Amino acid sequence: MRGNAIPEGILWQFLEKFGIDVNRKDDPTFGDVKKLITQEFTRQMYIVFEKIQGTDPPKNVLMWGERATHEVGKRDVLNFVCKAYGKGMTAEEWISQFADIQRENINGGENAAAASP
Repeated sequence: MRGNAIPEGILWQFLEKFGIDVNRKDDPTFGDVKKLITQEFTRQMYIVFEKIQGTDPPKNVLMWGERATHEVGKRDVLNFVCKAYGKGMTAEEWISQFADIQRENINGGENAAAASP
């Protein structure tokens, strides 16, 4: 959620913490995990997948897609991340991300209703 974008490598590391092997082509739940995220979720407009210019080796970033903006509350995502990290973590501890959600609520920004506490 940092700047509404995540470097591809950071996402893969996060998923691996949950035991999801992103290099596996036959995951029993997700199938080809990388293909699901980079192609299917992109096709369904949940994610915008872009190359970062001027990187060698080439790197990619994933951003909120139009559908995610309308269907998924950023507060819900932040709450999920808190649960994933455990230790009683709260959304307010993620200062910049929480401030972003609050700004969007005040400005009537994207998905403000879903992002409200």
